[in-house]
Amino acid sequence: MALANAVGFTPTAGIDASAKMIQTSQASAPNADVQMGKFEALPWPDQRFDQVTSIEALYYCPDPAQAFREIVRVLKPQGRFDMIIDYYAESEGTGTWDKGLGFEITRLSTQEWVTVAESVGFRNFQSRRIVNPRVGELAQGWTESVWYPTQESFRNYLKNGAFWLTAYP
Repeated sequence: MALANAVGFTPTAGIDASAKMIQTSQASAPNADVQMGKFEALPWPDQRFDQVTSIEALYYCPDPAQAFREIVRVLKPQGRFDMIIDYYAESEGTGTWDKGLGFEITRLSTQEWVTVAESVGFRNFQSRRIVNPRVGELAQGWTESVWYPTQESFRNYLKNGAFWLTAYP
C-alpha cells in the first residue's frame, strides 16, 4: 500500500482482520484508508475504486464468492481487479500452510478461482504464473519449517510460483 501511495494511486485503501497488520499499514501509508474488517463486507460505497488488488490475502477468506461480489460492487464499471496468491491447489509446495497457521484456509485450483470470479460477474480474464528464475539457487537456502517441511516442498513452492489473476467487472 505504501508503494501505491508513493506512486500517486489515490484513494488508497485496505482492509485486514488483524489489528497488527492495520497498524503496520497505517505506519507505512498514513494517507491510506485502512480499516479492520472482512473481505465479505467491504466498508466502501459502490463503484468507489478504479483498481482493486489483493496480494496473498483472499485464500484467508472462507467465502471467496462473497468477497468477489464485494469487489465487483466497489469497482467502477471500467475497473480492474488483480489477485496474486501463492496458496492454490496446483502449488504442490504449499499443501502444509493450513497446518502452519492452525486454521483452515481456502485452497482452490486456478480454474476454480476463475470459475468463482466468473460466477459473480467478472469477465475478460487473464491469468499467469510468476516464477522466480532462480529456483535452483533459492532452493539451496531451504531450512525446515512447518511451511516447508522438506527441501522438495520448498523447491515445488518456488517452481510453481504465484498465480496472478486479472479480471474486469
